[in-house]
Amino acid sequence: MSVPEKISLDVTAGMVGTSKEERYRRLTEEALREKEERFRQVTENIEEVFWMSSIDKTQMIYISPGYETIWGRTCASLYEQPTSWMDAIHPDDRDRVRRAAVEKQVRGEYNEEYRIVSGDGSVRWIRDRAFPVRDERGEIYRIVGVAADITDYKRVEQAMQQANRELAELNRTLEERVRERTNELEAVIRQVNNEKEKTDRIINEIADGVIVLDVTGNVLVINPAARTLLGNARQAGDADSSEVVLIPHLLELFQDPAEAAAKELEVYDPRLAAQRVLKATAVPLKDERGVLIGKVAVFHDITQFKEVDRLKSEFISQVSHELRTPLTSIKGYIDNLRDGVAGALKEKQQHYLDRMAKNADHLVRLINDLLDVSRIESGNMPLNLTSLSLRDLVAEVINSLRPIAAEKRLQVTVKEVEAGSRVRADYAKIEQIISNLLDNAIKFTPAGGRITITMQHEGKFLKTSIRDTGIGIPPDKRSKIFDRFYRVVQESPSKVNGTGLGLYIAKNLIEMHGGRIWVTSEVGKGSEFSFILPAIVKNM
Repeated sequence: MSVPEKISLDVTAGMVGTSKEERYRRLTEEALREKEERFRQVTENIEEVFWMSSIDKTQMIYISPGYETIWGRTCASLYEQPTSWMDAIHPDDRDRVRRAAVEKQVRGEYNEEYRIVSGDGSVRWIRDRAFPVRDERGEIYRIVGVAADITDYKRVEQAMQQANRELAELNRTLEERVRERTNELEAVIRQVNNEKEKTDRIINEIADGVIVLDVTGNVLVINPAARTLLGNARQAGDADSSEVVLIPHLLELFQDPAEAAAKELEVYDPRLAAQRVLKATAVPLKDERGVLIGKVAVFHDITQFKEVDRLKSEFISQVSHELRTPLTSIKGYIDNLRDGVAGALKEKQQHYLDRMAKNADHLVRLINDLLDVSRIESGNMPLNLTSLSLRDLVAEVINSLRPIAAEKRLQVTVKEVEAGSRVRADYAKIEQIISNLLDNAIKFTPAGGRITITMQHEGKFLKTSIRDTGIGIPPDKRSKIFDRFYRVVQESPSKVNGTGLGLYIAKNLIEMHGGRIWVTSEVGKGSEFSFILPAIVKNM
């Protein structure tokens, strides 16, 4: 009985062993199915294409759904034709990828980037990597790979490459520009240095003195001529820059850097044992933006001109005095002849004497003007100051000139003036000024015109204006009409003669009285000469 039992046991044992193997197999299959399901879920939910093929590429074992999204082809088509994925590769990349798939995939070296052309003609960039799978014996029996769409990455990479190329080109361009600008700057610097050397040579070699100060009063430039002209002013020929500009009568020139200044200076020159006269002009110095950076002064030696001017004034004075005596005698004889002392005159003789008298009067006025100029420039013009009514004086002058105005049918009007038009002045000198201004207005106003005289108070001054409707003065001539011997050239048919001394004398006489004279004018519409004199204000 023991054997059956044993058989029975053996049979039972066999049955038990078979049941365990079946259970292990089922568990293994379930685990495999679970892994396959997980693998499927992973591969089907990633954007990359996961693929598995036989080693000889004749069978596509698995391809993930991402293939249809990226390649635009069905997975079934790849199962049917395992190499059809290459048909979508760009022609320029296809041979390279085919060779790499054959040669590199089995070595685990396959890592390629290539382009595919979708059905709509768009191009995508793919990165495809593959490696071999070995069995338990170490034999390769599968090829597994992952293909990813790297189009966006490539676009960014290409954009970066393009940006890098543009940046490199820009750097080259900038470097070239820097080189060009450097060369230009060096050329400008050389030119500036050359110009500076020229300027320095000119400044150092000219006979005029030049001093340049900054806004704080520090000396920037002082040429040898300035040291010669000014250094000896303190009897210190080796005076340094600070000593030169601190000469008292120079301080006024540099006191306000923003204001132009001009004056004549007298300095003692021990080499000549005499005074030297300098004409000094100082102007603000600004940079190209108009910012004040200092002041420059130029000193010109006018000693010889002053001496010539003095000799000329003396000559004019002597000649005028010498001419005055015989001219007075001539006028006396003319008056005697006109009065009939030498007998009755015929009409023609009377006419000649009238013309001679008129020209003699003109010569007397000319001589008187020359004498006035001589007295003014020598500082010997006396003033007999009295209290006078300017309104009454103007009326007298108008009455004396009214016949001349009537010949040209000119309307002369005095506007109502304020009460108290009195000034402290020299009657004869103010009469001379008003006569000269009115005479000019009559001369330069065409027939039928108007002359208007107004007087009004302006603060402590009494302003007198004489306006005409004459030919006017060109803008470029107005600043010169008060200069000695200056005459505006007339282009009108009725040319007006004159010496060019009347306005010069008037200006100086007005200034001697503490006043000022000026003109406003418009060509073709007339001129207005105005002057002011200190008014006498009555105590209330």
